[in-house]
Amino acid sequence: MNVQSRSRSQHLEHVLSRVVQEQGFLVAVLTNHEGLPLSASASEDRLLSEVLAAVAPVIERAAHQSNVHSGLEAADEVVIQNVDRTRIVCRFFAVNDQPLILACVVPKNVAYRRAMNTLIREIRQHWNPELEP
Repeated sequence: MNVQSRSRSQHLEHVLSRVVQEQGFLVAVLTNHEGLPLSASASEDRLLSEVLAAVAPVIERAAHQSNVHSGLEAADEVVIQNVDRTRIVCRFFAVNDQPLILACVVPKNVAYRRAMNTLIREIRQHWNPELEP
């Protein structure tokens, strides 16, 4: 791993850890479209982050197929609300034409949109330092 990749990886881990601690998310994972976790942070169960990284691309493909069959535009977010009202939230975006997925597990009554928007903005800026906010 080169210095730039190590720096990016450390930064990603830091921003994901921050949202887990400050916003109360249970898990935050950045993964590619194949399910390879690029960075993750979990409040308790580290295995959950690995499972979420593997499941996020499956959720993306299911949303894509559903939208194609119904004639809708591509989804940029999928939210699955569980019986206990925790949510699995997957956001789909790209940096330098590389498709990425930010997947989080959010407890009930915890707002997530602003925190995830900020995370994606920070990921993009660190990936492309020349981009303006």
